[in-house]
Amino acid sequence: MHELSTRNTNNKVQPGKPARYVPNMRLLAQIGGPLVAIAISGSLNIAGYPHAPAMLGIAAWMAIWWISECVPIAFTALIPLVAFPLAGIVDGKTIAPRYVNSIIFLFIGGFLIAQALQRTGLHKRLALALLSKLHAGPLQLAFGFALATAFLSMWISNTATTMLMVTIAVPLLARLAEEHGAEAMRPVAVTFLLTIAYAANIGGMGTPVGTAPNLVFSKPSVRTHPVWPRLFCSG
Repeated sequence: MHELSTRNTNNKVQPGKPARYVPNMRLLAQIGGPLVAIAISGSLNIAGYPHAPAMLGIAAWMAIWWISECVPIAFTALIPLVAFPLAGIVDGKTIAPRYVNSIIFLFIGGFLIAQALQRTGLHKRLALALLSKLHAGPLQLAFGFALATAFLSMWISNTATTMLMVTIAVPLLARLAEEHGAEAMRPVAVTFLLTIAYAANIGGMGTPVGTAPNLVFSKPSVRTHPVWPRLFCSG
């Protein structure tokens, strides 16, 4: 009995320590990723595209590691640097420069700007400053929310900007509902929330770092339409 109780006590998950199945799943993902890549590469044969199976296998490997987070994400991102030359897809001299592309540094710059705004609280100050000037009526308030959301979304991700502005809008709408009645404020609340959502999307298209697809789109757009994209993109 003492041995059984000791065993049960040892099997309990202690506070601050992960359950036993977590390391097992992590190990399974670590081993399964390369095995899936090898299986896909060896089992598929795409006519006219000899390297496509290997590339598909590496993509599946990265997806498994990325979703499971069994290794640091930065390590997962470096898999093509080693796997592509080993699989014969491209050589190291071809794949390595892709990691120092100008778009990557624009990504880093955008993340640094967003982190600086959030750490200092400047994004809240800018939003509240704009709203303090535009509060004479519901239309002005909606315009103030749209302006503040669009401006912040040019530098911070759309999702982060929307969540920030919603946290400002909800208490304000609750206060207005107390003063004017919930039924009267229901259409106003819907309008404000939709305004924030649309303004975040519109503002995110204003700068290359406003949202990730802008940077992804910038390279091919410069080749096909060289005038307009160069006004907004340094890449």
